[in-house]
This record gives sequence, C-alpha cells and structure tokens, in this order.
Amino acid sequence: MCIVLRAPRVQRFTASDCTVRSRCNHYISTRKQSGVPLEVKNAILSLAVGAASLATVAAHASCASAPPSSVLNLTHWKLTLPVDSHNGTSGEAAEVEAPDLADGYRSGYFCVNPAGGVKFWAPVDGATTDDSEYPRSELRYMLDPNDDNANWAPDNDNASLSARLLVERVPTSTQKVVIGQVHGFQTNAWIKLRYQYHASSHTGSIAALVNQDPSSSNSTNVGEIYNLPNGEALSYSITVASREITIKVNGRLLTSFHVQSGWLHVPMYFKAGSYDQASGSNSTDGGRVTFYSLGANAQIDGGGDPIFESGLEQ
Repeated sequence: MCIVLRAPRVQRFTASDCTVRSRCNHYISTRKQSGVPLEVKNAILSLAVGAASLATVAAHASCASAPPSSVLNLTHWKLTLPVDSHNGTSGEAAEVEAPDLADGYRSGYFCVNPAGGVKFWAPVDGATTDDSEYPRSELRYMLDPNDDNANWAPDNDNASLSARLLVERVPTSTQKVVIGQVHGFQTNAWIKLRYQYHASSHTGSIAALVNQDPSSSNSTNVGEIYNLPNGEALSYSITVASREITIKVNGRLLTSFHVQSGWLHVPMYFKAGSYDQASGSNSTDGGRVTFYSLGANAQIDGGGDPIFESGLEQ
C-alpha cells in the first residue's frame, strides 16, 4: 500500500499498482489527513519505496535505504520535485512539506547516497514550477515550517546559507546547474550560485548571478571562481549582514556587494539542491548533486539567536 503525493485526500493503492513512474513512487505523510501513527507511516514508506522501484527513476545511481532526514536536519526545509502530483512531468512540480521530510520521505530524486550525503537528482525532462522552464530537485528554507509567508529581509535582518557538496552530473546541453539561491518571496531570484562544467579543462566553475532589481528577470555575473577540480567536493557560503552580501567558495571570496535598494525590503528565503539550467526530453540526462552538509540561519532585526541551523548529523 502506498499514498499519493499531495493529493487532496489520501488515496491508497496496492503494491501491484506501484509500477515504474507510478504515483506510488513518492511518499507523503498522512499527518494532516488522518493522524496515522508514525510507525504505520514508516511501514507505508517502506512498502512504497520497495514496490515503486527507486532504481528506475535514478537508474544511473543507487540509493541507500536510510532516509535523507537521517543525514541532514530537514526540520525547516521543504522540497520541490521534478515530477507533478501524479508522478508525471506535464503538471506543476510537486512539493514535499517539512513534516514529511522529517518523517522519512525519500525517492529516486532525493535520497541518501551510499557513499555519504544526500543526493538530489533532476532529469531535464522533469516537471517545472509555474515560473521556470527548468526542472529541479531543490530544498526551500522555511523560517516557520508551516508558513511560507514567514521570511527574512536584508534591510535589518542577518542570514546565512552554507553547504558542502559534490556536483556529480550536469545537463549535457548547457553543462550548468544551480546549487544555491537567495530568492525573493513572490518575485524573482535575487542571487543564484551556478556551477558550470568546462569539458576542455575537465574543471568546474561557480558564478554568482545577481538580479539587480526585483522587477527584472535578467541577472549579471558579478564574480566567478574557476579551476574547481572535477569530482571533488566543494563548499560555499552566502552571508547577509548589515546590508552587505559576502559569497565564498572553498573559503575564497567570490564576491561581496551592498544590497541593492530595490531588494532591501523584499522578504527572502534560501534554496539549495540541483536546479537544472536546461530542459529536454531525455530522462537520463540532468543535474545530480550530493550534499554532505547544509546549514542556514536567520537573525531577525539584526540580532537575537539564530532561528534555525541545520547541517550534517553527528
């Protein structure tokens, strides 16, 4: 038995219904619908994962049996998937809420890498959000796990995002994948950290793409670090403090700048994962990124204790 992701009501299927790319490939908690005990939900999760066959949606890479929540603290994150609520690609990208991630959600698009870390996989033929033409398997930071409207703003608040990760695959057409973002609430992305693979040198680079104004969809490359060894883990940090942005890669300064006036009062949130910078029809082509650690915090009104921090579980 398995449960349909984000259905208006819980729909149940027998194991025989859970075929490749069926809706049963994804699990979602029934916490809000029926109050099913955790042990029952975990049993449903195990059945859903086994019956649906994770191997097919990520045939090129295996997944460990442990849930991502055993590696990363996902209490204040929700996930956007490269499939719609029917596990297809024609509808709007589905989401998995923070409580369901904490309860053990896993799929071929978001699972524990047997070599360590949490793997994000986004095929280029995947479903997309309303405001993007590119698929993603990407986390969104939540100050309040139950309220999208609770965010921080760069005028008076301090916030930071940090991660250690390995880019394993990039879309073949562009060789680009976004691995971190600072996004405006109900507006465009402000800052994107874009990884690009350079085949001629077998190295990678990370660029900071900055949108100068919330009303514009055009971004400017304000800095880039080159010659990142292919196949090696890297780290990045984005810090917003006293209206100053500082971005570092592997401890090296990529760029720093003052917050543009148009963004000062815009509510913000962080994103991290594998966000393709390409689309296509090949389900085996796309971006795959493994995160070994992921942390975020926000200090509202420029002071106080961090509201949230997450990272690699010890």
